[in-house]
Amino acid sequence: MDTEARARELTAAFLNAQRERIIEEMSESLGPSGSMRLLPAHSALFDVARADVRVPDPRRAIAGVHRALAREEGRDDLPSLISGQMALWSVLHWRFRETEGPHNAPDVIHPALALAGDAVDGITGVLIDMVQSGETSVAFPGWRTLVELGRTHREFRALNRIVRDLLDAREPGQMFEALQQGILGAFHLRSLVIAVVNHAEGFVEVVRAHPASPVTHDPVGWRYDLAHPEILCHVARSGRVEVIDGWDPLYHERVVQQDGSTAFRQRPLSWNEGHTAFFVPILARDRAVGVVCTASTQTSKQLILREIERMQPFLQQAGATLSTVSEVIERKRVSERLGRSQGQLRHLSARLQSIREEERARIAREVHDELGQVLTALKMDLAWMSNRLAKDQTSLRERARSMTQLIDTTIQTVRRISTELRPGVLDDLGLTAAVEWQAQEFQGRTGIRCALAARPEEIPLDPARATAVFRIFQEILTNVARHADATRVEIFLRERDGHVTLEVTDDGRGITQDQISSSRSLGLIGMRERALAWNGEVEISGGRGTRVMVRIPVEKRQGAS
Repeated sequence: MDTEARARELTAAFLNAQRERIIEEMSESLGPSGSMRLLPAHSALFDVARADVRVPDPRRAIAGVHRALAREEGRDDLPSLISGQMALWSVLHWRFRETEGPHNAPDVIHPALALAGDAVDGITGVLIDMVQSGETSVAFPGWRTLVELGRTHREFRALNRIVRDLLDAREPGQMFEALQQGILGAFHLRSLVIAVVNHAEGFVEVVRAHPASPVTHDPVGWRYDLAHPEILCHVARSGRVEVIDGWDPLYHERVVQQDGSTAFRQRPLSWNEGHTAFFVPILARDRAVGVVCTASTQTSKQLILREIERMQPFLQQAGATLSTVSEVIERKRVSERLGRSQGQLRHLSARLQSIREEERARIAREVHDELGQVLTALKMDLAWMSNRLAKDQTSLRERARSMTQLIDTTIQTVRRISTELRPGVLDDLGLTAAVEWQAQEFQGRTGIRCALAARPEEIPLDPARATAVFRIFQEILTNVARHADATRVEIFLRERDGHVTLEVTDDGRGITQDQISSSRSLGLIGMRERALAWNGEVEISGGRGTRVMVRIPVEKRQGAS
């Protein structure tokens, strides 16, 4: 007699002997909310299971439940039906393990529980289908049909759940937890190890192990080179199922050496004695993305082989989903790393801009104060000397006048350089005055008319943000002078909804989309980076002329709501 037949016979005998006690415990488990009239449907499991015992036909009891549930008001009892299923399985599981007898022998209890669990799922699935269809006259299936229905129902439900959970996963740990729960929920396995295969980096790592693991030590975190002779790596490379009885030279375990380092060595010859280990690849696009490992006693080998045969289509679908979700998560990680790097670069760029502005301001002050004072002193001394020259010293007087003009020109140059380095009007009078001054200076230098509208006249912006907006404005005007061939520029500066907006429009030939997106447009890139440093944005559009809009949030001051 094979293991399944013996398990079925002992299960039927156990249910026959324990029927009343199990129903009593199930009644207590269901409680008042469990709808006691559902008990006949669940207790019918025992009568179906005792196929070899002459008992009254259970169909009459089941038909009554069908009729009650098929009525419109009975549809609300479907949740109770599921509750009854869970209660029945809980009681069966407890009784099988705690009641002494041949049914819980090591080589019987696992397949016996598998058969009983499949039948529980099957009977619930049949009742739900009959209730939903309204068919109460359908013949109730036998034990073997119930087992098959239960397995199919459970596998389908588990696959739906695992695909949903994998798609909801936000990190690899959640994916492997979902995969483990899905496999344990769909298949009767006492132990489970899941390893992930990373072909890009060349390793296999154990990421999950069921508490009843087939290894002697918790292997989670063990990482092997993909080329290692370990069995997990072998299956990852070959993509084929491996079934091994007892010990094998491909079995390796991690050990800690005297110097604290870790290494892998072959497992002892006694390891896995009397047991069979099963290694199943999780495939995606004909390549292993993971390996599932389980084990059983050699007497249950055929039962596990059948479970693995049923498991492979499940793993194929799970593997495809796992691969897709892994790629999405990896892309998200790369995007997050890239975002952090860009953020760091922007922070660095902003810091460099700040340092440069500070240096410009310092140089502007020194040029203005030091050179300006020296040149003014020279001019005064030269005027003092000129006043003491004799009237007949014409050539010397002419030379003194020429030197005075040169000093005046140099003073103007010093002022211009100092202003270009850091316009004092920006620090003294604020952004609006600085923009107005720059527009007038630009109009005087290029002949392009500028019209400015500012609301309000005083815009509350801190010096760093004001500097960023002003430098962007300078770059816009530089581009107008170089490329636009414009005759008029309109400038709007306003503060609204917590943002400062600078909008500049010219009537030139207009910028093209290629120029806007070109990596060689360093001026445009610089404007965007200056704005992004303050969580702002720059919008550029062409057509009839060019329009540039800059928006930068106003810094919230303490006490502001």
